[in-house]
Amino acid sequence: MKKLRIPEVHNQHLMPFRWRELQGRILLTNDAGDYLWLEPEDFGDFIAGSLAQESPIHEELKNKNFIRSTESERNVMDGLARRDSHLLVGPNLHIVILTLRCNQNCVYCHASRKS
Repeated sequence: MKKLRIPEVHNQHLMPFRWRELQGRILLTNDAGDYLWLEPEDFGDFIAGSLAQESPIHEELKNKNFIRSTESERNVMDGLARRDSHLLVGPNLHIVILTLRCNQNCVYCHASRKS
C-alpha cells in the first residue's frame, strides 16, 4: 500500500479540522461535529487548494464547515455553544435536609433514620 504524503497546510480558506487515514480513505472531522470521508487524491487536492469549486466534493466540504466562510464560522460557533451549553447551567436536582431526626427512609437522603 502506498504511503499517503500530505503537504503542509497553509491554506487560509480551510477551517480547523483533524484527519486520519483509515483503510485507504481519509476521515475528516471538525469541532462542529461534522465528518466526511474522502479519497486520498481528493484530500490532497483539498489541502493543496486545487479542488475544483464546481465539484460535488467541494460543495460537501463547504456544507460541512471544512471550508472557511462567514456562514461556516457561525455554524461552528453555534455548534460549540450548543454542545457545551450544559456547562453554564447549575444542578437540576436539589435536596434539602431539614432535620437529622427523620422517620422516613428515603433512598436518596443522607439523613439518618431516627425515631
